[in-house]
Amino acid sequence: MLPLVSIVIPVYNVKPYLKQCLDSVLEQTYTNWECVLVDDGSTDGSGEICDKYAEIDSRIRVVHKQNAGLAAARQTGLDNVKGKYIVNIDSDDWIEPEHIENMVNAAEENQADIVICPYFQNNGEQQLLMECKPSAFDRKTLQYEVIDGKYHAGVVLKLLARKLFTENPIKPAPYNHYEDMYTYVSCLQYAKKVVYISKATYHYRFNEQSMTHDRDVHKRIMMFEQCMNNLLAIQELSQYGNDDDFIKAIYHRANHEKAQLLGNASHYAAKKPYLMKYFPDSPTIIKITDFRSWGLKNALNGNVIPYLLFKACHFSGRMIHKFFSEH
Repeated sequence: MLPLVSIVIPVYNVKPYLKQCLDSVLEQTYTNWECVLVDDGSTDGSGEICDKYAEIDSRIRVVHKQNAGLAAARQTGLDNVKGKYIVNIDSDDWIEPEHIENMVNAAEENQADIVICPYFQNNGEQQLLMECKPSAFDRKTLQYEVIDGKYHAGVVLKLLARKLFTENPIKPAPYNHYEDMYTYVSCLQYAKKVVYISKATYHYRFNEQSMTHDRDVHKRIMMFEQCMNNLLAIQELSQYGNDDDFIKAIYHRANHEKAQLLGNASHYAAKKPYLMKYFPDSPTIIKITDFRSWGLKNALNGNVIPYLLFKACHFSGRMIHKFFSEH
C-alpha cells in the first residue's frame, strides 16, 4: 500500500498562475495523495478556482478562511491533513509529474524524515537550475547552512514526515516573513535522517508581484521586522543558540536582510532605525552605507584616506546637484 501524501497549498490572489499549479498536481505519477487548498481570503477569484478543482477531483479539499497571512494559512493546511508525508507547494509555482513519486521513494528507501531536492527558477522564458544541497547532513550543518543562506530555506522544496509535527512540540511560525525557514529549522530539531535527491522537479516562479519582491517602503520595513523576529525565535529554539558558528550564521542572515531592506538610498532615514534595532552587535550594513559616520569614524581613528574619500564623494555630489539645478 502506497503511503498517503498530503499536499498543502496556501492560496492568496494568484489567479493568473493557480491553474498551472493545480494542473501539475493532477498530473502526478504518484496517485495516493490528498491536497488541501487553503484560500486565505482571496479577492481575485482564486477561491472559486479552488472550488472548481475540488469538484473535478475528490482528493482535493478547500478551506476558505479570512486573510491572516502565509504562516497561518500553512498551519491551517497542517491542521487538516492526515498523510504520512507532507509536500508544500506555493500557489504560483508548479511541479513536474514525477515530483511526489521521487520524493516518496527517497523517503521510503532511506527511512528519512526529510527529503530535499534542487529546483528550477523560472523568470519568463528563462529557466535556471538551482542546487539546494547542504555540505553535510548532520543536524548542526543543516541548520547553520539554511540560516546562512547556503541552501534554500523554503519548505516547498522538501518532503516532511508528518510525525515531525504530531510527535514533537513544533509551534507555528510567529511571523509571516521567513515563516518557512522557522518551520524547517524546527523540523530539523527532531529529524533523525535527511536525504537529498539530485533531480530537480520543482519550478519556483520569480513573481514580481509576490510579497517578497514588493518595493513599498512600509511593506519592506514590516517584512524586515517579521524576518528579524523569526530569526530571534529561531535563535531561542535552537540547541546551538550560544554556538559561535550559529551566531555568525544568524548575523549573516540578518545583515543580508538589512542590505535587502536598504535596497537603494531612497527612504534611508525611515529605514535606518530598523537597521540598527535588530542584532546591533553584528557587523552592520550601516557601517558601509552611512558614509558620514563611516568617514568621521575613520578620521577619528587616524585613517585619513577613507575620510578624504567621503569628503570627495560628498563634494562631487553637491557639485553635480548644483549643476543640474542651475541648468
